[in-house]
Amino acid sequence: MGDKKMRVLISFKVVPDLDLLRDKDWTINNNLPVQTAYVKKVINAYDESALELALKMVERYKSDDQKPELIALTVGETYADIFLKKLLALGFNKTYRVQNNLDLRFNPYATAMIISAFAKKYGPFDLIAMGMQSSDGDNAKTALLTAEELAWPCITGVTGFEPAVAGLFAVSSISDQGLVNQTVHPPCILAVGNAPSSLLRVPTLRAIKTAAEKDIGLLSPESLNCKPETLASGNDTELRELEAVNNTRDGIIIEGATAEEKARLLYENHLKGWLNCR
Repeated sequence: MGDKKMRVLISFKVVPDLDLLRDKDWTINNNLPVQTAYVKKVINAYDESALELALKMVERYKSDDQKPELIALTVGETYADIFLKKLLALGFNKTYRVQNNLDLRFNPYATAMIISAFAKKYGPFDLIAMGMQSSDGDNAKTALLTAEELAWPCITGVTGFEPAVAGLFAVSSISDQGLVNQTVHPPCILAVGNAPSSLLRVPTLRAIKTAAEKDIGLLSPESLNCKPETLASGNDTELRELEAVNNTRDGIIIEGATAEEKARLLYENHLKGWLNCR
């Protein structure tokens, strides 16, 4: 790769903090949204891990001339701008937001098309990293669809990545076989999962003030040659119904004089029939 400076794109999503949503507010309207306008917005947990891992990777380079250029991209409304400013304060070189007027909760195709179109127009990039899924759509398809569109390899379940020799990257990930460590030749897409460094660091006050004067790149799908009607029609999922899941559980107190008697009653009255059915 010579002396060319590496460029890394991190795509992230801003989502409502559903832990703050009261039980009585899980009301589904006729057009199938759940009202979350009043709920605090946060960076999706897996995406937050990807952003922090990118910052840690840059820190491993010894000189500023070697450090990769970090670019952050999100597809969403204006409430995402505060997070883009925060990333500028943390050291990201550029941040972009694609204004979105579509419901992308269950349309990973549209999100992947926008990310890949951005990569083609504003690239080249050596790495594209993102969370493996979001808390609202929870489809886990976006990274794979982006990789398919760009014809790049994709590693899922990523827990860490850092520079290796000769322009390569060392990537760790979790698979069905356990922890996998591999050396990757760019370009590549990384879908970050349960990474140990999951919380995004906090910028200094001075950095926040400096970042306030920097611009966020504002784009539209049309500026990336992504027509809204094409993005909507490419989705293979039709949302027909939303239903709140009842997570309540019943408890039973087993009375007995001794531990042995309680264990016998547990087996006879509750486990025996279930075990015989297996």
